[in-house]
Amino acid sequence: MEALQRKLVSMRKELAQARALLRAVETDVDEVERALAEAASVQAQAADPGRTAPATAAAPSGPDTGAGGLHGARARGENLLQQWVRDGTLIPSAGLGSSWGVSRQALDQAVERGDLFSMKIASRRYYLAQLCDITREQAAEVCRALDKLSPSEKLTFWLREHGGLQGRSAVAAIHDGQLARVVQLAHAWADERRDSGSDPAGDART
Repeated sequence: MEALQRKLVSMRKELAQARALLRAVETDVDEVERALAEAASVQAQAADPGRTAPATAAAPSGPDTGAGGLHGARARGENLLQQWVRDGTLIPSAGLGSSWGVSRQALDQAVERGDLFSMKIASRRYYLAQLCDITREQAAEVCRALDKLSPSEKLTFWLREHGGLQGRSAVAAIHDGQLARVVQLAHAWADERRDSGSDPAGDART
């Protein structure tokens, strides 16, 4: 009995650590989205000088200079994405291709069809490492439901713990046999993002 109690205590600690890590990742996702949205806004303002700058964007001396300009916003997003490459949150084509038993070209084609998404960093495609834990078919069903959203918004959906999934991530829910529920939630997430005025075209990462 004592050994069982120690095991339960250890499991609770591990669960708390995992939840803390997921909360930290979610915070980073939000920061990436803010940086990318800022970049898109500054770019749009540069194309249309009469457009009012959003309150979240600092007034740069030019569209590509200063911490609040297009270059600065994109740099912040790129830095966070590179951090995820280093810690293994994002993996190169070879990693996902090896797990799924497909070529890099097959992954590229899946992205073009909307069956998959990637983040481009230094002209290279990177994929969410969690996708290695589910099948290509399962990933495709969810990604198609998220169609028309930007890659960063799709990344947010996959990484977050959703109340509609009892506080689990999409991959965890799929593991528990709830693919249909995840797809349903993905459709609702995409509709909500589109209704809120999200601009998928503003994120060049595909």
